[in-house]
Formats: sequence, C-alpha cells, structure tokens
Amino acid sequence: MGLGCAAAAHRGSGFFQVLKESTYAKAPARSREMVMRQSQEFELGHSAGDMVHLIATCAFYYAATHPQEGFPEKLEQLGSAGGTCASLTSGPPVVEGHTFEYQASKEGTTGPRDKFTARSREIQHAPGTFSLPDLLVNQTGIFVRLERQPFSFSPALALVNNISGCLRSNVADSGAGYPSNLRGLLAIKGEYGIPCTPAFEANELSVLQLWSNHFRYQFYDFTYTPTEDQGGKFLGFRLEARPSEYGKVAVRSYLADQSGVVHATPFGRAATPSDSDASCETKQPQQCFSVDASAGNF
Repeated sequence: MGLGCAAAAHRGSGFFQVLKESTYAKAPARSREMVMRQSQEFELGHSAGDMVHLIATCAFYYAATHPQEGFPEKLEQLGSAGGTCASLTSGPPVVEGHTFEYQASKEGTTGPRDKFTARSREIQHAPGTFSLPDLLVNQTGIFVRLERQPFSFSPALALVNNISGCLRSNVADSGAGYPSNLRGLLAIKGEYGIPCTPAFEANELSVLQLWSNHFRYQFYDFTYTPTEDQGGKFLGFRLEARPSEYGKVAVRSYLADQSGVVHATPFGRAATPSDSDASCETKQPQQCFSVDASAGNF
C-alpha cells in the first residue's frame, strides 16, 4: 500500500515536472509568414552567391580569350565572353536586396590586368531573418564567405591533400612504390591506426571508381595516374581534380604528385606543375589575398 502510494506520488511529481518544463525553454512558434520570409532570404542569398560565381567564371573566360588585356576593366565587358555571360552585357546584375562590385587592376604599370576582385553586398535585409554572408572572389578563384572571420573551404583540395599524403606516407613506410590503382585507398591507415581517408570522405567514394582511377567526390572529377614505371614499380603519381561543371560551384583545378606540392589554377583547364602552389588555400584566406570583412570593403 505504501509502495503504491509512493509510486503514484513519484509519477505525479514527474508529470508536474514535465508540465513545468513544457512552460519554458520553448521558442515561440514562427508564423507561416516568417518562415516564408526566411526561405526567401536564403533563396536571395544563394542567387547572389551564384551571381558572384558567374562573374568570376566570365572574368576568367575573358582573360583567357583576351591575353593582352587580361581581366576586363568593367563588369559590363564580361558579356562579350558569350554563353551565360551574355546576361551581364546590359549592366550590373540584379538580385533583390543585393548589389555587386567588381574591380580589376594590374601588378605593374604595363602588361595585362592580372588582378580582379568581385563580391556581393547585401543592402536590404528582411527583419527577423538570418541571411547568408556576402561572397567574395579574386584572381585566385578562391571564394570567401565574409562572416566575422572570412571563411573558405574546398572539399576537393582537402581530399587531394588526404589522398596524396596517404600515398606518400604508405610508400615511405613500405618502399613498395605507388599503387597502379586506388582500390586499396580506403584501407590505408596513418598514425595510431587512424584511416587516412576520413569517414565523411570515404562514404562518398565508389570502390569501383577508385579501382578505375577515375572517381567523383561532391562536385569534382578526380583522375589518378601512376608514373615513373621501373619494372612494375611506380616511383611517382599524378592526382588531378577538376570541377565537374566549371564555374557552377567552383573554378579551381588541382594537381598533386609525389613531391608533396599541390598546384592550382582558376582557369578552365587542368592544373600543371607550373601553376601556383595551393598551400595558402589550406590556411586562412588572408594567406591568399587580403580580406577586410570588418571594414566592409575589398
């Protein structure tokens, strides 16, 4: 009898505790109108980001077809690259609540314009909603989100670094030379038995594609080629990564080899050993070019 009363009392106290907790720590339900406004805000932010990607893509196309000029002096000139760039001929792009800025310059007093900077800038914000940070890009082809701390990350470069690092480490330990294909990549482990290819990368890789040395990761196509064959022992390799659709999400292509250096180019071609070192991209974007987000300028 006493135990029954105690149990009932315990259940009752638990009920009132839940009831009490249900009266606080809950954010007020957002209205349907607010949800729609938030969705629209994000959609406009994505559209602004897409426009920055288009501007950058067209700038690289223009520089490639006008080597004596380099990057165009004005935004309106980008339309001459044709294709989807033609939409930029009539004037500055339009995305509600956003404006776009473009500048081009040259390193010296002569020669083609070899530098440019383009960005989006939010000028109108829906009250009570969150928006995507402004996006900035320059002649490196690195896209930077202008948050409190400028942020840039390339999943393709991260995978290139992981794979090339694993291969070099494995060869250094075994002396067996580089593999003819990457079918065993996911089994390679580094220090303390930790897989060289993290789970979040490995889960998106196809073993069949790794076997064929042509595989895809997110929005990049990869190609692995063993090199320097000496009696069936490969002393080198090439690992290339190129955007599956140049300009849509990314413009940078990468190349890694047994030297440990990763090269990158923002132009619509494969990277070569003569292209710049991509190591700055693995650090803060300030290492690649100056970004002053707090000042609200380039």
